[in-house]
Amino acid sequence: MLDHALTSTATDPFVRGFDFARGNADSPSSLLSEDTTVLRSSDHDGLVLFLMKDSDQDGVNDDADYCPDTVIPEGAPTARLGTNRFALMDGDFIFDTTAPNGNGPGRSYSTTDTAGCSCEQIVDAQGLGNGHIKFGCSISAMDDWVSFVNP
Repeated sequence: MLDHALTSTATDPFVRGFDFARGNADSPSSLLSEDTTVLRSSDHDGLVLFLMKDSDQDGVNDDADYCPDTVIPEGAPTARLGTNRFALMDGDFIFDTTAPNGNGPGRSYSTTDTAGCSCEQIVDAQGLGNGHIKFGCSISAMDDWVSFVNP
């Protein structure tokens, strides 16, 4: 191997494939040593690393992102994050919640679960009330959305 593709574990979700280009397939062997023309051939074929991108930086690749233009942290909740309510309050791609006194909600959601959608976008898509914008998305709203985007 003459060429290498070095990546980090952070790029793993974005790697879609790896192959060798066949740049020499149409070059005659007589041009192998001819460095005066762009038609020359090489002693090897280069590699191609196929990557997907995350345009809105929500942790979900564009090809799987149901909600383009996600903003994190989002504007919901506008009052406070309610008990057993969920919203993206920081940049870790995990929905934050306020646990009740005693046992917690037993649920967690990520932008991967919601196909890149924030609580605001879920509220808008489902036509939910202002309570979800004011205090965050309820467990039932989150469960319904996750079931919808992950049939």
